[in-house]
Amino acid sequence: MFNPDDFKLSFSSWSAPAQTVQELVETAKASGYSGLELRTAIPGTEPHAHGVEHDMAAPSLADVRHKLADGGIELACIATGVALDAPDSEKLIDDLKRYVTLAETLGAPWVRVLGGSLSTERGEIAGEVDAAADALAEAVSFAEQTKVSLLLETHGDYATTKYVREVVKQVYSDHFGVLWDVVEPFRVLETMEEAYDNIGDQIKHVHIHDVRYVDGRMKLEPAVVGEGVVPIATAIKYLAHDGYEGYLSVETRLGPPEDVLPQCAKVLHDLISEAFPETEEDVEEAEVKTGEEA
Repeated sequence: MFNPDDFKLSFSSWSAPAQTVQELVETAKASGYSGLELRTAIPGTEPHAHGVEHDMAAPSLADVRHKLADGGIELACIATGVALDAPDSEKLIDDLKRYVTLAETLGAPWVRVLGGSLSTERGEIAGEVDAAADALAEAVSFAEQTKVSLLLETHGDYATTKYVREVVKQVYSDHFGVLWDVVEPFRVLETMEEAYDNIGDQIKHVHIHDVRYVDGRMKLEPAVVGEGVVPIATAIKYLAHDGYEGYLSVETRLGPPEDVLPQCAKVLHDLISEAFPETEEDVEEAEVKTGEEA
C-alpha cells in the first residue's frame, strides 16, 4: 500500500543560489530534505555558487559526489538551462549529451530540459513540436546508453501540456519523461485534472512552488507554498493515487533559505498527510480506542 513516506522532498539550488555544494547539503539536512536539485547555468543569469557544470574538472566532480554522499543527500536532478527553442539544434543536442554525462558521473537520474517558445512566426505549431521532438530523440538515444533520463519541463509555451504530451508520443522511450511544474499549466488556465490527464503517466519529477494573483489577475507574485492559488494538494492527491515515487522539489526565494525551506517542508508534509485517507488499521485502532473510552 502506498503511504506518505513514499514521497521524497528536495529543493532546487535556485532557492539558495549563493550556497556552495557543502552549504546546500547542510541546508537540506537541517531543513528536512533528502534530495537536492542543482540548476546549471542559464544564459544571461548569474551562475549558482555550487559551480557544477558539464565542463567541471573530474576531481571537482568527485568532490561533489563525496559531499553529497557524506551528507546522505541524493542528487535528485540536474536542471539545465537548455531550451528546445535554441537556434542551433546541433549545439542543443551536444549540450544535452554533455549534461547526461554529467548526471551519470554525479549519480543523478534526471536531466531537465526547458521547453521554451513555440513561435508561429517560424512555422506551424505542429512543425515546431516535430522539430523539438527530433532534437530530443537524438539526445534521448544517447541517454539510453546510460542510467540517466531526459525530462521535458512544463514551462514556457510547453506549460500547455498537450504540447508536452505530443513530444512524449514522438519521443517514446524509457529514458524520456516529464518534469511537472505544477504552477505553469495552471497559469495557462489548465486545471490540475487536465494537466494530469495529459502527462500523468510520464511524470518523473515535480517542481513545487506557489503564486497569488494581484492587479485583478493581471500579475502574479510568489506565495508561500500552500498559501497561494495553486491547488497543490490536488496535485499531490493525483500523484499519490498513481503511486508516484519521485521527488517533490521546492523552488522558492521568499526569504532566507534557512528560514523558508523548513517552512515549505513542513507544509508539504502536512499536505501529503492530508492526501491520504485513514487506513483500515487506523480506523480499527480509533474504533477500539473509542470503545475503551466509552
